[in-house]
Amino acid sequence: MPEKRWPQFEGWDEKALAIETLAQACGAHVYCAQKYQYLAVEIQKRANTPEQMQALHAVADMIETLTDRE
Repeated sequence: MPEKRWPQFEGWDEKALAIETLAQACGAHVYCAQKYQYLAVEIQKRANTPEQMQALHAVADMIETLTDRE
C-alpha cells in the first residue's frame, strides 16, 4: 500500500482516492490538499458533461464537509 498522504486524518486517503477515480472516469482531474483542518478538493480539468461537473462539485462539497475538523 502506498504511503498515506495525510496519516493524521483518518479516512482522507480513501476520500481523495474516491473523488480522483470518479473525476478520471468523467474525463476530469481533481487535486486534493489539506486546507486548514479539512480536505480541499479543486477541480483542475472539467468533466465531459455539465451533469458530470455538477456531480463532481457535489461530491467535492460533501468531502470537504465530512472532513472538516473544527
